[in-house]
Amino acid sequence: MTTIRRNWTKRVDAIRAAAKFCRAYDSSTGNMVPVDPARAFEAWQANGCATLSEDTPGERWRVRVHSNRRYVLTATDPEQDRQEREETATAAPIAVAAPVTSAAPTRSRAEEAALNKAGEYIKDAPGIGAHTAAAATTVLAQKVRAGELGRDRLTAALPGITAAVTAKAVADMRAQGLTHEQIRMRLERKKAEAEHAGDTGRAMVADAMIAAHAGIVADEEQAHPAQAPAQRDRGSMAQLPAPERHAAHRLAAEERPALRMPEERRRQLCRQSEERYRPVAVYVYLSPITGGAALRWLDAEERDCANLWDPVPLEGRHAHAMRDEVLNEAGAVLAKRGFNYARGAYWEPYARRGTVNAVRPEAARVAIVPTRAYLDYQARRFGPLPQLPQVPGVRFKTTQRGQWWATLADGPTFLLTWSPMLDGDRWHVWGGAQHSELIRSTRFMDKALFVLRHPAHARP
Repeated sequence: MTTIRRNWTKRVDAIRAAAKFCRAYDSSTGNMVPVDPARAFEAWQANGCATLSEDTPGERWRVRVHSNRRYVLTATDPEQDRQEREETATAAPIAVAAPVTSAAPTRSRAEEAALNKAGEYIKDAPGIGAHTAAAATTVLAQKVRAGELGRDRLTAALPGITAAVTAKAVADMRAQGLTHEQIRMRLERKKAEAEHAGDTGRAMVADAMIAAHAGIVADEEQAHPAQAPAQRDRGSMAQLPAPERHAAHRLAAEERPALRMPEERRRQLCRQSEERYRPVAVYVYLSPITGGAALRWLDAEERDCANLWDPVPLEGRHAHAMRDEVLNEAGAVLAKRGFNYARGAYWEPYARRGTVNAVRPEAARVAIVPTRAYLDYQARRFGPLPQLPQVPGVRFKTTQRGQWWATLADGPTFLLTWSPMLDGDRWHVWGGAQHSELIRSTRFMDKALFVLRHPAHARP
């Protein structure tokens, strides 16, 4: 609960605009009766001892004058929320929610929407084994005890959601040919990046997914005993120091070539994933409290594409989502990302939470299509590699997709890399003892190869 100060004029104005419904305490009957929201603000301003507090950001506020005079302000109709809760209670529970005791408080409309959205995302997740469920429950319980995770009405459902989301993500990465060790290293890298950025929320999610992934591995070992020796070897590797452990895992991967997915098949699956989650529409969402805006992406099933397309914050503070400065900035982001408006499409208010405020809409939506530059970029990402010409005195050896060792006749070795980009591909030549020194960066293959033909011209 946050107490709103009287000199926070902009925030108070935002609350006035967002609070559409109000109930006041009737001391004669002891009930809360509907009143005009303006009465709550008038009572707060007229009495210096009255307080205005925010219970739920952007959704619920409270004005207290004294014990027998108080008001509850909401952004949505309380009666409609009550009916939705009753309908949800009679409906079948979503599969990912953990059993909740009868003493648990009723979830709000926003919390139910979050659970339903999670259930929609993981509806095709594989089954969850006992080790996976136990690992997710244990790590989240530790977070609660340590105070890193608050205990609220969603806490009981988090272990099931975490286990299912991790199972779906692991299944997708396994379909792309990644081993469990590569998946674990990717999750640990995500955790390290979040910790470095100071994002404790992302770090906590990554930590929970690492624990759930370990449970998935244990469940697979139990389900497929014939493959257990390799998994037991992995367990013994975990006792080694980090450098020796990584070297052992690389050697084990090289000794199991049959488990590797062909490069062409892997690229095909990655391309199918890109096409599946490619945005077909975007919407600008404006916070009714802060006035900050963000551009979010929608796929063909009207779902947020947050797994591949992160929301893009837009600069400034705005009154509503249909302001020209907001939409112009969103259009600039689309052009930079390789998209354009669909033929005949235009920005229009978007019913993000069931209703549209025609005067001050909180969201605006428009259909989009990829540009030719974007489609060419994806064709280069998943298509054949550029063909390197013959360079006198230089011998090339492919290390992985888009990387070649370039060994000169007199002995020095460089690393040549190619990275497809939307605004033009990049060629890099790396040198030095560990090939960590950037020798040349250019958009043209010929200029990169010139450095290999004439190493004396190489310069950072």
